[in-house]
Amino acid sequence: MAQSYHSELAQTRTFDIIEASKFLGAHKETIRRMAATGQLPAVKIGRAWRFIEQDLMTHMRAQYHSSNEIVEHQDYRGNKGWQSKKEMTSGGLTFHTKENEYAKALGLK
Repeated sequence: MAQSYHSELAQTRTFDIIEASKFLGAHKETIRRMAATGQLPAVKIGRAWRFIEQDLMTHMRAQYHSSNEIVEHQDYRGNKGWQSKKEMTSGGLTFHTKENEYAKALGLK
């Protein structure tokens, strides 16, 4: 039992955040944020994040989706991703636009 555990431990490859970012092909800040929010399997030892190669591979495989599947994404702030531009409103002029619509509806313009 102990021999098996030590053998497995010796074969386990770990990455720091830079190695993990290269392995996954993402910016190190993205990897740090994903680790901090639990989106990516990692452990923080002291001030440094550590990643197990096999965990990263398993995580990557779990991200594969069939072409028919629709995925809802939320970032670390809780904002939903992949939103349509039609759902977005521009800022700044909303008040004036509403004001003009009310004025037209009341026959003031």
